[in-house]
Amino acid sequence: MKIKVTATILLALIANWALAQQDSTNNSLELLMLQGNGSNTIPLLKKRAANDTTNAQNQLLLGYAYNALTQYDSAAIAFSKACKIDTTSSIAKQELAGALLSFGRITQSIKTYNEAIALDSTNRYAKIELARLLKRENQFKKSRAIWEDLLKADSTNYFIWEQIGDCYYKDNDANSAWACYFMSHYNNPSNLPIAVKIGQIGNISGAPFDLWESIIDTALTFDTTYVPLLRTKAYTEFRKEQYASASKWFSKAFELGDSTRFTLKHYGITEYHNGLFYKSAGLMEAAYKIDTTDIPLNFVLAKALRKIGDRPMAIKLLQNNTLLMNPDKNELAMMYEEMGYLYKENKEPKLAIEKYLKAINITPSRFYLLYNVAYCQELIDEPKNALRSYQNYITLYEDTITSDSTKLANKPTIEYAQFRVKKIREKLFFQDNLIADSAMVDPKNFSYKQIDGKFTLMYNGKPASDSLKQEYYLMQRTIPR
Repeated sequence: MKIKVTATILLALIANWALAQQDSTNNSLELLMLQGNGSNTIPLLKKRAANDTTNAQNQLLLGYAYNALTQYDSAAIAFSKACKIDTTSSIAKQELAGALLSFGRITQSIKTYNEAIALDSTNRYAKIELARLLKRENQFKKSRAIWEDLLKADSTNYFIWEQIGDCYYKDNDANSAWACYFMSHYNNPSNLPIAVKIGQIGNISGAPFDLWESIIDTALTFDTTYVPLLRTKAYTEFRKEQYASASKWFSKAFELGDSTRFTLKHYGITEYHNGLFYKSAGLMEAAYKIDTTDIPLNFVLAKALRKIGDRPMAIKLLQNNTLLMNPDKNELAMMYEEMGYLYKENKEPKLAIEKYLKAINITPSRFYLLYNVAYCQELIDEPKNALRSYQNYITLYEDTITSDSTKLANKPTIEYAQFRVKKIREKLFFQDNLIADSAMVDPKNFSYKQIDGKFTLMYNGKPASDSLKQEYYLMQRTIPR
């Protein structure tokens, strides 16, 4: 960008010079410069400057020629000489500042841009370059002050509004930034990056969707292939829990090459909510490879892996999460609860019990897991412990639950727990070995067989007793996760 601007100034100076000078040397110089032949132009310019040491324009042209060859240190020397010849030249100071910046002399560049502006307060180019430099160097308040000064002369300039917004945002004032971005959008609705910035702040801040979502939709009417905009629209739908719509927009961004971790993560979680567990796991695994420390991602990935049967990896992820966390107790308990489900499904009831009890210990409000604990204790033939767990579950349920709807939803588990309490008591009292009174019947051993034209419930190939029938019907409604 710098070269384009200085090239324009250079051509204008050459044109003026050509009109004023008619000798063959100047004509040759003009031709060489117009052809962009810097290496041949420089010797002629140096000769010209040596013959006329009081003309600052010669040094300016020499500086431009060095700039064109990216010889910024030589350009800085030439511009510095121009400043000494003409101490009132804001242009010379401006170009010197640019050359200093090009080879890393940032502090001197800032100082020199300020000197250029002091010489000519209307030097818009120097102000813009200085404001950009200050913004790049994280001096946001100083940068913003210059942009706001420029805004006085051009209050509808969408670019200036955007720059002021950027400075506010970088300075941790998202509200002021958002207001400036809205002004920028108002003056140029087709500026897609501004729509993205508005959407990002809207999503992060949790501002009502009706305040800003239409700006995203308006921007999409101009371009439906701008990936950051597609990503913003997708995440907006994700936050609204409109997962079918979110999937559509994430899919478009993904197809256009968006493989950012943000998209992989949220696209994957979206597809989990859509029930596409294999696809969800694949996307989230790609995000996991980029960052293995994202606790929420790891949790949902574990749930997806559980859905597709990869329980060992799901358990590993949850175990890693517990090591990573400096948690929120509720989040840690949630991890242990999920591990309990996984171990139970993996036919490791002892480990399931351990995790369930850890979850309850961290957050006693998870007393409902005592139902699962009791179920697993029966599986490992610990009837006394199971009896205690079922009884505690029933007591805590009756003492804690007040909502009628919750009571109705949990009625089947209470009925089953009460049924198991009765059966375990019978077992412990009579100590008989009847299948009906065993610690736990296996639901997989039930089947139906047609006998005399009627379907009969069987257990281990024999007609089920009334006690087994009652247990089977209750289990169909209440087998825990």
